[in-house]
Amino acid sequence: MVYFDNIASTIEIQKHLFTVYDIQVKRDVATRLQIPLRLGYAFTVHKAQGLTLDCVEVDCRNMNFPGQLGVAIGRATRTEGLRVINFNKCFLKKQPNIIASFYESQSAPLLQSKECCAQPIHTEDAKILEYDVSTLSRVTENWSESDSFDEDSDVDDSLQTLQVEDLPAEFPIQNLPEDIDLDRIIRTDIYSCPQTQNQVLLNADLNYLLTHFEDTSTFAKQIWKSFTDVFNSSIPDDKSVGNKHLTKYHKDVVHFLSKDTYKKMVAKLFSITEVQVSSRHFRAAFSLVEELRKRVVMQATETFIRQSEQNAAHDQESKQFKSSEGGRAKVRYIAGWCVASLKHNKKKQVKRNLYKKNARGTVTLVDQEVKCLEELVVTQEEIFQSTTDVSSLMEVKRKQNVRQGLTNVTDSCFEFFLELDKQIRKMETIKNIHIYSKQLYTFILSEINESQHLKEMWKALFNNAEGRDGIVMILFDQIVNKYVKMSSNQFKKECNRTFAVEKEQAHRKQILKKKEKAAAYGGHWNMENIYNDKSTDKISSHRFIQCQIEANNKYLINGPFQKKHLLILCAAYGITTAKNITKQDLSDTLKSVILSSDKMVNPDAFHSDEDKPGQSISSKSKEAGVSSENISNSKHAQEVTTDQVSTQESASGSKNKRIRQSTKSKGKRLVKKS
Repeated sequence: MVYFDNIASTIEIQKHLFTVYDIQVKRDVATRLQIPLRLGYAFTVHKAQGLTLDCVEVDCRNMNFPGQLGVAIGRATRTEGLRVINFNKCFLKKQPNIIASFYESQSAPLLQSKECCAQPIHTEDAKILEYDVSTLSRVTENWSESDSFDEDSDVDDSLQTLQVEDLPAEFPIQNLPEDIDLDRIIRTDIYSCPQTQNQVLLNADLNYLLTHFEDTSTFAKQIWKSFTDVFNSSIPDDKSVGNKHLTKYHKDVVHFLSKDTYKKMVAKLFSITEVQVSSRHFRAAFSLVEELRKRVVMQATETFIRQSEQNAAHDQESKQFKSSEGGRAKVRYIAGWCVASLKHNKKKQVKRNLYKKNARGTVTLVDQEVKCLEELVVTQEEIFQSTTDVSSLMEVKRKQNVRQGLTNVTDSCFEFFLELDKQIRKMETIKNIHIYSKQLYTFILSEINESQHLKEMWKALFNNAEGRDGIVMILFDQIVNKYVKMSSNQFKKECNRTFAVEKEQAHRKQILKKKEKAAAYGGHWNMENIYNDKSTDKISSHRFIQCQIEANNKYLINGPFQKKHLLILCAAYGITTAKNITKQDLSDTLKSVILSSDKMVNPDAFHSDEDKPGQSISSKSKEAGVSSENISNSKHAQEVTTDQVSTQESASGSKNKRIRQSTKSKGKRLVKKS
């Protein structure tokens, strides 16, 4: 059975006989019995790169990166074989400016003299790198002269003696955790049977790290200290670590690895100069650095994990079942609903199968289940006379209608549901929501089904349960399933309400922080105040900005200014800048100029209505369409009136023309009919 989306139908596909007919012998020379379906495969966009496909269906969901959608669509050879689903314009993301600037930038000119490659080598103060020369000679003896080498990994360069000069000073270190085994980490990357020249060179570098283990250990302690400092600077003061903080940590680590400090560390590790550090040295240190980067996160977050587990344990204790009159009444009401709902479904099943052939066994089984459920139900008068817990009946009595149709269960059945609810609430915790998410219902149901105590309590509710043990256990599974589903859904709703309140409180906190920040940077003063400044050459605004910069050095970058506002200020102070300059560079340039200026050089920059606050784009376009020059208000109004009149006349003329054309067409149709 195959479901086809294009016809929205499920079709049974039969095997089809395929034959090959030979004209010369006049008979089938080959036959094949096969289901006539062509297999389809799903790829990720990354996996499909480079493929050429005739038929492609592109699912645009989770397209989060620039160019990702273009790569996926580019796999198709023709538009007829391309289908795009779940498309949204937000998936069309522009490449970052750094890529465009990279392609537009020019590379450095080549040095014809090659002076950089002809550095003298001094052997008296040099240290010879102790590589495994025997391994190099054994693997490289079969290489031909035509084999190409990377310029950063030349074997001859790796064996030559190198001068040690200008080594950096000692970097701060921090002891490693006891469970970090540097020897194991390094040996994990060593190839047992190297096949390529790069593998041989990597093995040689890693063996060097093992040979000089003391230097390697010092290097690891320096990296550990640096990564720990980076992590501590990436997390907030309240120690609440989220995904954005971890992302910031990883970005800061990448930034650190691209700095000269890390290059100096690698140079000192291999006892070479900074100039001689190449990609092969970075590759040898990569596995060690990568493992330390992960372990810093694990070590630093262990405290948060332990705190989270303690909070979860406290949360679990707080969610324990607490007996109260209202809670017990609620459980009794829900117990009656579960039994009544299941009994109603069973009766409907009996009606559906009562007159069907070969359904007598099903009807008999369901009828016995209904009789078992009726043993759990009593009338309202009976339960009020026999119950020992009258307060638990108040919820049912309060919700009873005129027909008294709500179901009341026996006291023994009520005790079973109390125990069931108690065990469910032990598992309905915030910790389990984080662990199981949508599978919380499945987890609770599996745990309840393993409870022998509940099963024994359930069997005790029925008379002669031994003879109908199968039917009783079927009802147990169905009752538990219904109650757990109701309880878990209600618990999720309560959690969602709680999370919504917490989210709203966090949002209000952010708003208050923004208000405090605005108050710290001049209150509600912004660009609109500069536009409305009527002083000569806007000297009041100039002095106000000067005072704010002197009071706070980061006023321009953290104050009420956007990047476009800083560009206008640059024009007002006569600074020529490019639009692609960063906001930080703009603020640094403006700060020095504003502090050294007596007034604004070009205050007319604020007279332009292009970026005036509060002015909409539609109003700009309308004003631009009316007049392109600076004209007086009367002339402006006159032109607007003239345009409106001409527009009305043209509209009236168009309407009359349509009426005449319509009359002519009607006349032609009448002539044809006659």
